[in-house]
Amino acid sequence: MAISVVALAACQESVDERAAREAKEFTRKNCPTPIVNNTRIDSLVYEESTHTIHYYRTLFNDADNADAIRNNEAALREALVREFKSSASIKMYVEAGMNFKLTYHSGSNPQQVLYETTLTAADISR
Repeated sequence: MAISVVALAACQESVDERAAREAKEFTRKNCPTPIVNNTRIDSLVYEESTHTIHYYRTLFNDADNADAIRNNEAALREALVREFKSSASIKMYVEAGMNFKLTYHSGSNPQQVLYETTLTAADISR
């Protein structure tokens, strides 16, 4: 039985290399994503120096509200922890101790950062 070159390369790929590759592929193939629940994923970037997968998202409509976000930061963070806990696609990265940074921009003013947080593997594993 012959082993394909792609399969062999994947076996030798480090977690960092895989995270970088998958973030780049996801962005190239899927971004920007359709708007779901007033949120769009604009891109994913792997930041090797901090072992962080960085999600850039944009908020639209009712969610594009700086005051509401500021008044509900704790609830938003908790919702993100729940979202990441339930995601099978990041389980390997959580187990590898990676971080997940989320930056939310305003849909009506794209230069404005409405919310930014970093979730650690420990946050997600609790």
